[in-house]
Formats: sequence, structure tokens, C-alpha cells
Amino acid sequence: MYHKFKFYCKKLITRLIHIRKKLIIFLVVFFVILVGAYSFFLYHTYLQLFGNVIFDRNGRIVSIVPNKFDEVAFRAEEIPDKLIQKIIQQEDQQFYYHIGFNPYRWTKALIGKLEGKKIIAVSTIPEQLVKNLLRNNNKRNVFNKVNELMGSSTLSLLFSKNEIMKMYVNSVPMGNGIIGMGTASEYYFNKNINDLNDKEMGLLLQTLKNPNSYNPNTLLKNNLDENYKIHVNNLRPAFYPELQAYCGEKKLCKTTIDKNVTNIIREQSKKITEQLWDMHGENAAIVVLDVKNKNFLALIGTPEPTLLSHGYQIDMTQEYRAIGSTVKPFIYALAFMKGAGPDTIVDDNPVELPLLSDFSLYPKNFDGKYRGRISLKEALSQSLNIPALKVMNFVGLQSFYDWFTNDVRINLIQEPRDYGSSTALGALELTPTQLAYMFTIFPQNGKLLPYKIVSDEEILLKGFTKKTMEERDVLSSSSTEAVTSILSNRFYGVEQFGVNSNLQLPIKNYSVKTGTSSNYHDSWVISYTPEVVVVVWVGNTANEPMQRITGQSGAGDLWEMVMGILMDNKYINDEEFNYMIKEQGYPKIGSVLQIMDSSIFIFPKNGDRIRIEKGQTVQLSATSGGVWYLDSQIIGSGSEISWIPTKEGNTKITFKGSGVVESLSISVKFK
Repeated sequence: MYHKFKFYCKKLITRLIHIRKKLIIFLVVFFVILVGAYSFFLYHTYLQLFGNVIFDRNGRIVSIVPNKFDEVAFRAEEIPDKLIQKIIQQEDQQFYYHIGFNPYRWTKALIGKLEGKKIIAVSTIPEQLVKNLLRNNNKRNVFNKVNELMGSSTLSLLFSKNEIMKMYVNSVPMGNGIIGMGTASEYYFNKNINDLNDKEMGLLLQTLKNPNSYNPNTLLKNNLDENYKIHVNNLRPAFYPELQAYCGEKKLCKTTIDKNVTNIIREQSKKITEQLWDMHGENAAIVVLDVKNKNFLALIGTPEPTLLSHGYQIDMTQEYRAIGSTVKPFIYALAFMKGAGPDTIVDDNPVELPLLSDFSLYPKNFDGKYRGRISLKEALSQSLNIPALKVMNFVGLQSFYDWFTNDVRINLIQEPRDYGSSTALGALELTPTQLAYMFTIFPQNGKLLPYKIVSDEEILLKGFTKKTMEERDVLSSSSTEAVTSILSNRFYGVEQFGVNSNLQLPIKNYSVKTGTSSNYHDSWVISYTPEVVVVVWVGNTANEPMQRITGQSGAGDLWEMVMGILMDNKYINDEEFNYMIKEQGYPKIGSVLQIMDSSIFIFPKNGDRIRIEKGQTVQLSATSGGVWYLDSQIIGSGSEISWIPTKEGNTKITFKGSGVVESLSISVKFK
């Protein structure tokens, strides 16, 4: 019996030992799974803090998409050792020695609790990390404390001290919806965390005590020391709407823009456009292209993207607008390719522009003056309308349409031919981005090349296709150099723009062209140097007329400011244009019949159809003095007379001057 009992006892003990081993293995496995699952949960929570980040060309943060708690957080990968040591000294001096929590500090705190003493903070950096991830900052109870103990221990088992420190620095609340010291550095000081000085590090460390009350913005609110003034750098995407469409859902998107230059331009554009509000010029768009590196340097589609009024929510860099006289350099370049030259003579006198109806439009130059025979270089630099129409006639509308469609390859909102002859007067509609890209033709000696806005990806811009971004020749180098030599000569345009205007800069090597669309809807200034192309547009999102705001008076001040900023930041260094031939090598044709108008009559022209009120006076003018005849009857003498038509129908007018007799036929109809 005894032996039997001993046998069963031994068997039971063996079984219990076997069960215990399994139990221990189970408990160990369960513990490992629990630790792993909890650590995974905490790390996943940590990663959820960070939104998509957009960087500029220098690696500076441009904007961060807020997380689900509407907080802005950036995951800094490098933390300066000096800041780490300061954090350890203030928050957890035993950081490198404990296992997530500090038993000594816990024991001391527990004894103090039993003795009724005030409990001092005992949380280690890992515990604070867990508290931040679980959002227990304002929920202090036993359950949460146990969670923090467990979390800090599990994290310490799976992550190194350096990894835990990095997670802590990136997840600590810093006030104003800012998470992490790296984000706070950008937000409060407009600096990368590695560029902080001791004073700025100290301010961030004070924030750890109470983010809402002790953040730098609060601490330095009334500070008089200019070296430590806070300039809040808003990192939310609403402040950079122009870039969102290009970066999409990329977690980390490096763009080619310069953040500092963009911010300064936007800030100044707001101040300048506010002065134009009463004249309905409240909106602006600026595009700056880096010709050297073939990318975008600045892109501003609204002066104040957070303002809900004045159409400031619309990105005007992507909106089609009539480009005014900025089309003229391309028309003249095509004329130069066809055989004309800067010294070719064109007749700046009234011209008939046939409409779809039975009558005609008689365009005028902006200042209402006619200059007679004038060189193309003077006509282009003074942005005269009548010569532009005649040069377009020389080029041929169909040739211009074919060039735009086959060579430029930029999408329009309607067919090029639908604009008709008014193309030469600025009716063509492009976005500021498209127009900036087109103007790269000139500093690139007739070529169009691909331009980037996202550094590591080919992104198609609005109105562009893959064919648009192909490298190709669109104009000859001699024609673009001829245009550049004209637009960069400050003396040719003095009559139109004055000697001391906002278009005059303290550098030599820049070409500039203004543009004003019909009825003052749009104001443009476009310039280029060997380094950059700058497009500035002023108008309003409703596409309503402004109060006589021209290219120079509207966009001019804004353009002058942009160019100054680019010069200050060394993007413009007055580098000389790279001419392949000298100016005297350009074709110099004394007259081109398709451009010249040799008629003695200034107004009207042969075949004109005039529609007037009955009894209305018509001014007849010629290039010199003489005698005017109406159907063989003398009606006046001189270079200009007044005539009141008495009947409708065809009428013959003859002019006899010194050694010249010329007749024309016009049609008169009363309204």
C-alpha cells in the first residue's frame, strides 16, 4: 500500500512539475505577447501623431497636415546632444539607468504619501512618453498610473534609450496645438531643432512644465529683447494651399520652393494689395522660376490664404486670365524668325480690325497717341497696340496658332483661333504658371525644358501635358536674343514708363514686360534674368474691371518688391545674358511690306465701315496737310478736318497734298 501511495505521489509531483514548466512557458509567452502587443500599440499611437509633411528646397518644413486631434506634429530624426542632456538634467537624471520607471523615486513618493507629505513628480521620461501617447495628462488616477508603469517598462524592454528619447522629444505637447520639440522649433523660432541656441532650448524646456502657460509665445509675449522675439511660423496646410495639389498624399514631400522667400513675398503682397482694395485689385499671384535649376522657386496664389473674403481662398496661379500685352514678345520673336529685325519700320497709325459683324473695330494704343513710322524695337518696348496688330498680320494668325499648338503645347480654355486678331491685343488667356513657363523660352535661348516643383517626382502642372514638359526648340536663339535686347534696354521704353519708375532696378541685366487686359481686368508685370523668371498678376477673382489699374501701377509695385527680395537672397546676381550673336548681327530690314502702311490716310482707311449716330462728326486725318474732297466737292483742308456725313452708303474721299493724290472708299451707316 505504501509503495502504491509513493508511486502515485511521485507521479503526481512529476505531472505537476511538467504542468509548471508548461505554465511557466505559457506565462512567459503570454508576457512576451502582452509586452509586444502593448509596445506595438504604443508605437502605432506614436506614429499616428504625425501628418504629411511638405519641405522646401533647403529641407525646411513648409507645412504639416494636422492629425485627428487637430495637432501639428513633425517627426524629427536628429536631436542635438546638448538638448538631450538638458532634458535629462531637468526631467529624469537616472534615465540611462532605470528600467522605465524609477523604484527609488516611487518608494520615496509612497512613503511621503503615507506620511501625508506633498508628493513630488516621480514620472520618468518613458512614463511621460506613455502618458503623452495615452493622453493622460489631465487624468491622474491609479489605473492610468499602472498603465504608465506597464507601458514604460514594455517600451524599455523593446526600444533603446536613444529611441525612447527621440519618441519623447517628438511627442511632448508644446502648446498651441504643437506636438514635439522639433515642430515647436519650427513654429516658435522658425528654426530647425539642430539650430537652436541655449536661450531657445531653455524656453522649450520651460514649456514642458506647462505647455499652455509656459510656451515661448506666452513667455516672450511682452519681451523687449529683439534677439528673442517670437515670430510664429504657421505650419498648417491652409497657409500653403498652392503646394497641396502637387504633394497629394505623400508622407514626406520635398518641394523646390524657398520657404523663407515665399513667406516674405506673401507677407509683402498682402500689404501691397490691401492698398488696391478700393480699386478692386485685391488679389495677386506670383510665380518665380529658377532658370538655373529648372524648378519653381516661389509660388503664391493668394496674399492671405486664411482670409475667407475677397476670394483669398482661390489659388490664382492656376486660374486662366487674359494676359494683355505680355503676348507681344512672342509675336515679335516669330516676326524676327520670319525676317524682320529690331530696326524694321512699322507704321503706327490707326488700323481696321474686322469683326464678325459687318463693321470694324479701330484699336488704339494705350495712351491714345499714334507715332507714325517707328522701329519694332521701339514699338515692343513701348508696348504699342497698333504695331503689334501689324506684326501679327506679318507673322500670320494661322502661323501663330500652329506655333502655339505644335511647339508651345500648353492647354488653353478655348482654341487659339477663337481669339482671332484680338490675340495681339492680349485676349489670349493663360494661368500665371503657364505664362511663367512660356517666358523661360527667352533666357533659355529659344528652348522649353521640363520644370519641377516636387524634387523627386515629375508632377504635371495644371494646363500642362507630358508633351508640354518635353525638351524642345520653339524659337530661334537669334529671335529670343533680339527680344531680350529690346526688353532689357531701359531707354527704349522711357516714353511709355518714365525714367524713375517702379520698373527701374539697380541692376542692368533684366528684361521686363507689362500687360493690361481689356477694361483693366488684369494687371501683369513679367521679367526674366539669366537666373529667374518672375510673373506678377494683380486683379480680382470675380474678373471684374479694376479702376484704371495698369500693369505698371498695379503689379508694378509688387514686382519691384519681389525682385528686391530675390536680389537680397542672392537668387539674382546681375549675371549677364548669354548672347550668341551681337545686336548688330540682327537683320535690319528698312521696310517689310506686310508690316508697312504707306497710305497718306491715318483715318479712315480704304474699305472701312463706319457706324455712327446721324449728325455725328467724323474726324478725317492724314500724315500731312492738303485738300479734302468728297465726291469731287471740297470739304476742307489741312492734315485733319471734321466731317458730318449726311447720307448712308458708299462714299469716296480724295486727298490732294504736295505731290500726292490718294482716294479711298468707305461705307457709312447710321445707328
